[in-house]
Amino acid sequence: MSIRNSNDLNNAEQIKIICKRQKITLTSVANAMGLSIQNFSNKLTKNNFDEDELRFIAELINCEYHSFFQMKSD
Repeated sequence: MSIRNSNDLNNAEQIKIICKRQKITLTSVANAMGLSIQNFSNKLTKNNFDEDELRFIAELINCEYHSFFQMKSD
């Protein structure tokens, strides 16, 4: 599953959309990560995830996570 124009969405927004589409609750993601729903909600609000957390979430929601730099064209 891909999200059209995902470059315009931050990681937290993409997580919410994919979870909703796949009928995965945010509570279940929080539980799998060992976080309270409040702590997970705060991370979503602030878009405050480290690379390992994003990779873990991607596996949970059956997605691939890629993080990369792309050179600007001059």
